[in-house]
Amino acid sequence: MQIAVPAEITGDPRADIYGHFGSAPCFVLYNSETNSYKYIDNSNQEHNHGQCQPTALLRDEEVQAVICGGMGARAVNLLNQMGIKVYVIDKPYTIEEGIQELLKGSLSELSLEGACNHHGCH
Repeated sequence: MQIAVPAEITGDPRADIYGHFGSAPCFVLYNSETNSYKYIDNSNQEHNHGQCQPTALLRDEEVQAVICGGMGARAVNLLNQMGIKVYVIDKPYTIEEGIQELLKGSLSELSLEGACNHHGCH
């Protein structure tokens, strides 16, 4: 499984999961089959609310799951349409911890009803 996690810095899976999906400076991609990490820059991090498009980046990387602190309904819907499930953390986690929680089945899938409707809600 290819898992994407928004991050502030590259190269350190012990860093905290970045709070806002769309404006994260980069994404950490974890491949559970090879136990390997890859880092990609979010070239779309500067945007007006509701106008971010990092979803295309993740589709191109064949991501199956995203872990985040929160996300808007539009992004959740776009990711779900691409076959990518979104999982939400309920407390601060490092990237490694979040991935382990997902692999254990401890994270809840984010629904459209649970998505954020304004900046600052996550």
